[in-house]
Amino acid sequence: MKNITLFLVSLVLSLTSCTSAQKTKQSENTPFWLENPNKKFPQSLYLTSVGEGDTRKAAEQNAVASLSMIFEATIKAENTTEQRYKELFSEENSSFEKETKVKQNVKIGSSQTLFNLQFAESYTDKLGKTYVLAYLNRLETAEIYEEKISKNSEQIIFYTKQAEQTADPIKKYAFLNAASVVSEVNKVLESQLKIISPDFPSSYQKGYNENELSQATSEATKNIVFSVKLEGEEKVTELVKEWLSNQGFVVGENSILKINGKTNFEEIATERTEKFVRWSLNLNVSNLEDNTIVSFAESGRDAHLTVSEAKTRALRSIKEKIEKNFGKSMNNYFDKLVKK
Repeated sequence: MKNITLFLVSLVLSLTSCTSAQKTKQSENTPFWLENPNKKFPQSLYLTSVGEGDTRKAAEQNAVASLSMIFEATIKAENTTEQRYKELFSEENSSFEKETKVKQNVKIGSSQTLFNLQFAESYTDKLGKTYVLAYLNRLETAEIYEEKISKNSEQIIFYTKQAEQTADPIKKYAFLNAASVVSEVNKVLESQLKIISPDFPSSYQKGYNENELSQATSEATKNIVFSVKLEGEEKVTELVKEWLSNQGFVVGENSILKINGKTNFEEIATERTEKFVRWSLNLNVSNLEDNTIVSFAESGRDAHLTVSEAKTRALRSIKEKIEKNFGKSMNNYFDKLVKK
């Protein structure tokens, strides 16, 4: 009996020892940064995040999402602003991607791009889950941001000077509006930079005054007077006027830009219970010399239980097309004046 007892105790100790050794071995294989990335990249010098996923790519995306939460909580910007900014400099040799040696630029939201994000190490556990360590070098990245802000500031000053030197109200608006777009991008970059480098001075001299630029752009916008004359549904005419007013333009007499066109609504006969309405919208924008500067056409169809409700839906679709697509066409026209 005594021998059996000794054998059982010995067996338990042996199993415990094996289990402990197995846990120790597993612990040794797990990278220390998984629990505390700041041990590898000190918080004073780096921003870090750990992402996980079923694949390396998914883990990287998760790490980006985790890091982006630091920025998304404090930064807001219009998605169209970043897009217009990219298009303004799409043909310029000074584009950011060409002039700086960043490791990687990552889209972290609808309106933000985070520069110089890097991935350090990865680890895959026994269950196949992959972990990736992402980081930003604060000092290195801050220098990139300061350079970008500085170059944007130079471009803003150039645009404002061009606006001052022209008597053409359309060109004046185009240059000031472009300067405002770049200024909005700078605001995002500055907000990111303050997170990356808290020591970044709030009194950083950019060479232009944001409030003065905003006021000058507003005044230039009011000097762009439109006339609107559309054949067909009167409510579409009101939608066009509403969009112009929301942009800060004026609709009235002594116009320097004219919008003409027509709209059409047609009920579609089908065997379905819903009622369908096909619609079309054609807009033509011309200047004082009657030269067409923007041609815009859209069409579609909408359905509902009654023709009246289907037409109401069609009007909503038209409103969306005016705000997004027609608005983009007008911005493209003004931006081309700046890029000439």
